[in-house]
Amino acid sequence: MSNAKTQTRGTCQCCGNNQAVLKTGRISKHGYTVDYGYFYGVCTGQHHLPLEQDRTATDQIIKDVRNDVIALRDKAGRLESGKLTLKTIDIGSHRKPNVVPFADAKEWQQRDAIETAVFSARRRADLGEQFANDLEKRADQVHGTELTTVVLEKPKVEVASKVRVWGKDAVVKSIQFQIAKGVGPALNGHCIEHATVEFEDGRTVDIPKRHVRLAA
Repeated sequence: MSNAKTQTRGTCQCCGNNQAVLKTGRISKHGYTVDYGYFYGVCTGQHHLPLEQDRTATDQIIKDVRNDVIALRDKAGRLESGKLTLKTIDIGSHRKPNVVPFADAKEWQQRDAIETAVFSARRRADLGEQFANDLEKRADQVHGTELTTVVLEKPKVEVASKVRVWGKDAVVKSIQFQIAKGVGPALNGHCIEHATVEFEDGRTVDIPKRHVRLAA
């Protein structure tokens, strides 16, 4: 009988990453990176069904981000043309900010601030467009497919584990490194992990951990 555990996994509707699926059928709580500059913290995808089964939230995110992209590019254009003016700018340093009204800054400071704002808006728009396209492609690939089941890492032999040694039941009392003796030329003389196991009759023995198997 195998001790390996399995886990159902699906695709998050919000970040597009493969995550565990809870017994409720919803995506488990998880975080995500800020690769695109749009999301951070704990992903709201935990509230939704996997993308394999539903894409409502995904399609809404794609729509919202694309609208944001349009607004950002419009903002960049209006800043360049002078139709939009910054209210304040920071003329200080990274360590010591100094935010002042735009009108109070020197001409070259105003020019630099506008160029920076235009670059930032267009860069964010480009990243948003890429994110929306990637998420849409991901949705087209996985929506309507089956969830996956993966085998988790097999349980490891550790202190208090119930094990089988030489066909008998035992319990691991401690694990330590020591010089192997009397276990064959491949291991003898090497410092390797040993498990001290106690049999049901109270007898204990030290044997290489690799020779210990978890009980079924």
